Amino acid sequence: MKSKVFVSYKRTDKEKVFPIVHQLESQLGIRFWVDLEGIKSDGLFSNVIMDAINQCEVFLFMYSKAHEDIIDMSRDWTIREITFADTKLERIIFVDLDDVKLPDWFLFTFPHKQVIKANDNHAMQNLAEDMREWLHMPASIKLSANQNNGDGRNKLPTPPEKLITMYNGLAFTEVLQKRESTDHIIIYHTEVTSPHTIKDIHQWHLNKGMAGISYHYFIDKQGKVTLGRPYDTKGAFNKSYNRNSIVICFEGDLTKNIISDEQFSEDASDLLMILSWGYSNADILFIDELTGYKGNPVLGDNKNMIREKMETMRKRLINVLDRTNTPTDEEPFLDTLNSQCDNFTLPFEIR
Repeated sequence: MKSKVFVSYKRTDKEKVFPIVHQLESQLGIRFWVDLEGIKSDGLFSNVIMDAINQCEVFLFMYSKAHEDIIDMSRDWTIREITFADTKLERIIFVDLDDVKLPDWFLFTFPHKQVIKANDNHAMQNLAEDMREWLHMPASIKLSANQNNGDGRNKLPTPPEKLITMYNGLAFTEVLQKRESTDHIIIYHTEVTSPHTIKDIHQWHLNKGMAGISYHYFIDKQGKVTLGRPYDTKGAFNKSYNRNSIVICFEGDLTKNIISDEQFSEDASDLLMILSWGYSNADILFIDELTGYKGNPVLGDNKNMIREKMETMRKRLINVLDRTNTPTDEEPFLDTLNSQCDNFTLPFEIR
């Protein structure tokens, strides 16, 4: 769905930005386009960010003290966003989060842009009214006499649509919460035999009323590993495990078909190895071992293969790292795993 308002900000400022966005959304009754994380690191700027800017009518640039520390303007993503927006849009509004003076570069490049102080309630209210006019929206939400509950009390207006937040190129309908701990590594499967992608799963879960895909990683039939929700957030797959588990989902039906060598690729093996080492105290569980599961059991061969490989890989890695001087022939192995940590956006450094 097209979003009429694009929000550009530094990720370090999200705790300041989100309350402002929610307040404006509530006043206007629409949702804004907000990138939380993942798009920029995934190199999808041209495919996602530019499309969103092209479709919006108002661009909100949230600036703060963090912008004073930018060394290379050409490499900063918020600068790239506003520079592109300036070629497309008339309505670019600067929102001052920290009551700081705009750096000279901004004053020189955008000399006539409107600046709003985020801590000025009157100015923010005026901004909401201006945006209502720019977007050709009704002046306010009013209820007629017959729009009540029958007892004289007015019905509540329809709540605004949820904030769009972006993770790994997927649009979620809420900001995802950080996971409290990681006590379980859980192996799921889609139980669908026809070909499908992570975007298909994401849409299935949205259709079920979830914020978006409930899994952290997806391994397709070709062995490609794709990121779902961020690795450090809570899941949405099982109420008993959401707060303390990370989930890897295999494409296909593990209750009927054996995982192929192609699907259990080097990337898939690396992911499982890194997770089993990085969360060394976490249990390895399968979907049919979870409380409340009522489906068919996962094939024993699949369980044995995954558990054996994860334990074997974990032992190998621990063995290599326990040696005072890592054997020369193991250096490429460790280099590969460190590279994969970056690819999978995991925080581990294997050394």
